[in-house]
Amino acid sequence: MYPMRSERETTEGTGASAGIYSAGPWSRRLRLASGSVLFLYVALHLANHALGNIGLGAMQAMLAAQLWLWQGVIGSLLLYGAFLLHGGLGVFAFYQRRFFGLRWPDHAQLVLGLALPALLANHFADTRLALLLYGIPKQYPQILATFWVFVPLFGALQVAVLIVAWGHGCIGMHYAFRLKRWYAGAGRLLLVLAVLLPLLALLGFVQGAREVARAMASPAFRAAALGAAKIGTPAEAAHLFHLRNLFIAGWLVLLLLVLALRGLRAWREQRGHGIAITYPNGRVILLPAGGSLLEASRRIGFPHAAICGGRGRCSTCRVRVFADPASLAPPTATEAAVLARVRADPERVRLACQLRPLGAMLIHPLIPPAIAANFLIGRGPGMLGEERFIVAMFVDLRDSTALIRGRLPYDAVFVLRRFVESAAKTVRDAGGVPNQFTGDGLLALFGLASGPAEACRAALAAAVRLAIALAGDAEAGPGGSDHPLSFGIGAHCGTAVVGEIGFGGSRTFTALGEVVHLAARLEQASRDLRQTAVISAEIFETAGLAPALGAPASPATELALRGHDRPLRAHLFAAATLRQGFSAA
Repeated sequence: MYPMRSERETTEGTGASAGIYSAGPWSRRLRLASGSVLFLYVALHLANHALGNIGLGAMQAMLAAQLWLWQGVIGSLLLYGAFLLHGGLGVFAFYQRRFFGLRWPDHAQLVLGLALPALLANHFADTRLALLLYGIPKQYPQILATFWVFVPLFGALQVAVLIVAWGHGCIGMHYAFRLKRWYAGAGRLLLVLAVLLPLLALLGFVQGAREVARAMASPAFRAAALGAAKIGTPAEAAHLFHLRNLFIAGWLVLLLLVLALRGLRAWREQRGHGIAITYPNGRVILLPAGGSLLEASRRIGFPHAAICGGRGRCSTCRVRVFADPASLAPPTATEAAVLARVRADPERVRLACQLRPLGAMLIHPLIPPAIAANFLIGRGPGMLGEERFIVAMFVDLRDSTALIRGRLPYDAVFVLRRFVESAAKTVRDAGGVPNQFTGDGLLALFGLASGPAEACRAALAAAVRLAIALAGDAEAGPGGSDHPLSFGIGAHCGTAVVGEIGFGGSRTFTALGEVVHLAARLEQASRDLRQTAVISAEIFETAGLAPALGAPASPATELALRGHDRPLRAHLFAAATLRQGFSAA
């Protein structure tokens, strides 16, 4: 027997919100993973500073826990491994990107990221190197005394490090997760935390420094906390200062070398003939070899949607390409994953941010350039419009006009609402999606997140459940007599276009196509033929189920439907027959 529970397979996410740990090149995944470790480190650092608003003792207590976490073997390997990996991949990405005509968050993330190692050098030398080379365990009393009293410039640099590191990390996390379903709802709270945490950290830093400054009036405190064993000798400080300068100089030389290599590459590319890229407006650009289509669009100021910033995490930059197949490089792992999620043919549709042409081509962007990011966030596979196999099912309350005639308006609403809510819950429990409500009925869609066979089985399960749930559902509105509610079902399967339609903030997800039209006609036929349900034979054939339980399959009836030039084969069911369920064919 076919089970009443739907066995559909669900698919989370879309091309716009694909899991960033499960798809993409190794470099991007490693950069995100290492960046997440560093972001956690900075967040804990800020939280530790914020405890200065309570007192120096609270700061010291949390610092002890952090030292245990980050100065152990595992913590040190994780932290410094993440720093080296993230920095190295960031420099490589800086070299690899050919065009920087991006939005201001991209510029900010780039500048902050490249400035961070140089700004961090002073704090690293004054704390970790001091511990490694000279065994000087500097904690909050020594650090705050240095930053607030002895060398205020170092304190300003520390504030800059925190702001730069936090800003760089927040921008990176925003781009990494902005298209995830949960991010739309949590965005405001995360923004509050992103602003509040550094503010509390700065206030705590100041309060802790003031407490240390007051304590320095005590000779005993100075002897215990600020002696040579705690802050080091002048010779040791000079050596650490020298190492810091060497690191900063090395970092600047590395950046200059990358810039020189970028310039050399650009010079070599300009000497070549370039690849002709033709746009819909007829404009042609000669793209240097190795450049992406999105970079070509930005070079000439052509409006091109790219919600994820050209990182291959969404499908909004996709274009239809007209070119010799030899001009198309094979899709990368990132591109292939995204194209698969939006069911695009890689021979005709490619991601502009990932495709680096090998020959001349004509391109046509598929997504409007002015599309807003909040239109994509949290949307399913077909929100922008796609063709897919679905089952459309109309469920309608019979004689609803007579049922509510003579009743008070609120009583009439109660009757209709109870029917619609019961039908919608039954459809959802079976694996369908209640899509449109018509007052006394609804349109349900199956197959938005499953294959054809699963969609058809879920729709048949829903029909059986509806017959069982509504059979004894007596209408018991105030002032009315009790009698069972009568309803009709019409269902058909096939290919439809599903997506959002509407304007501005008034949008609705719906399905368009002949399959929906025929399902509505079948529901009307159930009314005309005095049957509870009329279900197309194609649904049973696709589901692999027989239209009768424990009996030979009854022959399908050929129905002539208005607006359809050919008869449609369908099975007719009375309520009692429908409640028996269906068996394997």
